[in-house]
Amino acid sequence: MSGIIWVAACIQVSAQSQIDLMQKYLPIATYQIRPGIIMFVEFDNQGQACQMTLERNEAVSSNDGKRDTFSAQLADQLVDELAPVAVRGQPLSRYLNPDSYVAGGVFLLKQDFTNVSVEKIGNTSDDSTESIRTLRILWTKRSCSRGSKSGSIK
Repeated sequence: MSGIIWVAACIQVSAQSQIDLMQKYLPIATYQIRPGIIMFVEFDNQGQACQMTLERNEAVSSNDGKRDTFSAQLADQLVDELAPVAVRGQPLSRYLNPDSYVAGGVFLLKQDFTNVSVEKIGNTSDDSTESIRTLRILWTKRSCSRGSKSGSIK
């Protein structure tokens, strides 16, 4: 009986190798943009970024206890760095995209530009400007190859 358990444990451990995971799951590129801020990138079939998603990945020292959010100012700086005006183009409207919402203590603020759409997702808060949990930049004229290994980075 103990031999069966030992064999089962060995099978579980060996099934988590890098090769096994790459055969089973679509690998994605991850970059550290700032200390504690990571960016997940999806690419199109030509190797161009089609979606960038930024989040905090670790507790960063903060006096106010907001360790997993961005300030609106930092989010704007990151957008300017990753998709400058010359790349993203001009705003399509002076208003937010109609898909934007604030409900149930969360928000999605979406602004469309000529070449990209920028989404800020977070929690509403009474007195904090640091409530953005996820920042997403989507290239509207590029198609991500979701679920296809042909567009993945290896």
